[in-house]
Amino acid sequence: MALKLGANSINKLYLGSTAINKAYLGATVVFSGGGAVPFSPADLFTGSETGVVYDVSDLSSMNTEPDQSGSVPAVGDVVRFIADKSGNGNDAQSPSLSASPVLRQDGNGNYYLEFAGTEDDALVTQSNINVSGNSAREYIGGSGTDGPVITLNPGGNKGERWTVQTRNNNLRVELQNGAYTAGVSSDGVVGVRLPGGGTLGDHVLSNGTTDENASGSNDVETIISPLYIGRNNNTFWDNTEFYGCTFIGKLLTAQQRADARQYYAEKRGVVLEGGFSPASLFAGGQQGLLFEPER
Repeated sequence: MALKLGANSINKLYLGSTAINKAYLGATVVFSGGGAVPFSPADLFTGSETGVVYDVSDLSSMNTEPDQSGSVPAVGDVVRFIADKSGNGNDAQSPSLSASPVLRQDGNGNYYLEFAGTEDDALVTQSNINVSGNSAREYIGGSGTDGPVITLNPGGNKGERWTVQTRNNNLRVELQNGAYTAGVSSDGVVGVRLPGGGTLGDHVLSNGTTDENASGSNDVETIISPLYIGRNNNTFWDNTEFYGCTFIGKLLTAQQRADARQYYAEKRGVVLEGGFSPASLFAGGQQGLLFEPER
């Protein structure tokens, strides 16, 4: 929706001398811009970083056929292709029609992919992703409260499989024969990072909570493997809800991490811990305008 003055679209909006980034009518964004460039996870990839960006809210990034000869999916359709928006070309496809996730919409109107937990149910990159040893890496994304999110090298031996999943309301980072568990943030948007040269005990939630219960060995081997969305390992699958994620081969700055968390919080339809959602002001159906200043 665009704001107009007569027949003219408004490209910039100010409150006094402060540029406005977003304006809301109820919970609906009626103006976005204010001279600011909206954050995109793709902005995090500034060099040759390894990684992926998947965004289920962008329906045009998905297709009902793996070769993109089908259509942009509607709710209830299978999804057999999702584009990588990082610039690395790590697009993911389903191995077969029966092993494809289904596009769903939650109660807040947000799109997600539903993985049924059946054998081979996954989206798989068609190129390998190279993650070397204890190299820096970070994951931030939106998902349900249970089930696998992404896995590198599902059949790998000790230290050769890296899995991010939620299990019993805990975020788990698993390296074959060593599981590292941290409590999932209540907002449903989680992130983990592994500092370069650090140990897996350094995993933290993206809200800054230290993983106090890390256990197992710190043996991390170089991984060269496709990335699997919605799959745990070679013998185990589970139901999961996938809203999108960023996986990148570097550590983010505090501001980048905050921007990424807020981005996926909006896609997930949740309020960050200690955060604020403009929509919460209109929970009773009130009408009005809310202006969000440019940062």
